[in-house]
Amino acid sequence: MSLVKKSKAGVTFPRGFKAAAVSAGLKKSGKPDLTLVVSDVPAAAGALFTTNQFPAAPVLVSQRHLRQAKHHRGVLLNAGGANACTGEAGINDARNLCAHTAALLGCSPAEILIASTGVIGARLPVPKMLSALPGVVKKLRTDQGLAAAQAIMTTDTQPKSVSTSVRVAGTTVKLGGMTKGSGMIHPNMATMLAVITTDLGLHAAEIKPLLREACRGTFNAISVDGETSTNDCVFLLANGQAGSRAHLDSAAARKAFLGALTEVADELARSIVEDGEGAGKFMDIRISGAASDAQAMVAARAVGDSQLVKTAVHGQDANWGRILSAMGATAVIIKPERVRVDINGVPLVRRGVDAGTPVAQGNRALAGRNIIIKVDLGLGSGAARYRTCDLTAKYVAINAGYRN
Repeated sequence: MSLVKKSKAGVTFPRGFKAAAVSAGLKKSGKPDLTLVVSDVPAAAGALFTTNQFPAAPVLVSQRHLRQAKHHRGVLLNAGGANACTGEAGINDARNLCAHTAALLGCSPAEILIASTGVIGARLPVPKMLSALPGVVKKLRTDQGLAAAQAIMTTDTQPKSVSTSVRVAGTTVKLGGMTKGSGMIHPNMATMLAVITTDLGLHAAEIKPLLREACRGTFNAISVDGETSTNDCVFLLANGQAGSRAHLDSAAARKAFLGALTEVADELARSIVEDGEGAGKFMDIRISGAASDAQAMVAARAVGDSQLVKTAVHGQDANWGRILSAMGATAVIIKPERVRVDINGVPLVRRGVDAGTPVAQGNRALAGRNIIIKVDLGLGSGAARYRTCDLTAKYVAINAGYRN
């Protein structure tokens, strides 16, 4: 078992990784907005991408580069512009940025992956970014992980940067990660921009299956507003600098590394929900007793994505009818007379009807910041967990004026 912690090192915690961030003039604030995460040596890489049918130019270019190159040197990320819905011109812009970054690092353009976040529909100020690239390469250091995480923030209120270590095949392996996201967060891989690094030696073919497993109950089981972005992606780079013995050559080694990777993804996912745009409360929805895990997840998402449930939680109104209604609108197998609902340990529903708890007591269960909603469907062993946040007037204010 590894211990994931918030970390200034983040993506630079594993051996052989550096990062840097500069201002290229994309953010109106003038704060850093261009980030580069680089491995000293060619690394195996893999990624999961958005399922939105309008994938952004950097998503398309990164997908192509993952197919074209066996190894990769790094990821270039920017905030302040999504480069989405920009047509062939936007794709050429992303390619141009990768090519110039590659020239500065002495590698091929296909060895550079790219990600962008910001307003959809406008092209990036590529000349400004090209002018800033030599500076960001010059600043690459092992102590710039936090700066890298800060530079990709948009409506985030805090950087999201973590690290951990785990023993794999008798060797200490390090993992680091950073992410951004507080709005347009909804599971369907991905759910934001994220970069995870490790000094374990992996083959490129091993990475995507590992990412899929790690993201299933973490990045793919959170939501802020039910919106799947055009730009979402999560990258994993593995450079093998932990030593020649550190490989996934046994079931035990794979289990140990996957456990640590999942914990990193889980901590990053939790940090996104806790920093949800305008969020006042963190909602942890736990479904048990479903006919299957898949059915449990459908029920959990229905509750977590319900605007009525989210506003009730914000208003500290333990209106359990909204929870039942949200689940009942799905195709999940439900026998009402078996359903139980509790909020922070307070019984609200038993056998599908009011448990008799005084309304005031139920409402007091919603007084804190952390809200656990437990639903037992009483049918089988299927279970799922889904995390989200409440819906507030501040969320509306942030998004009503996002481009202003």
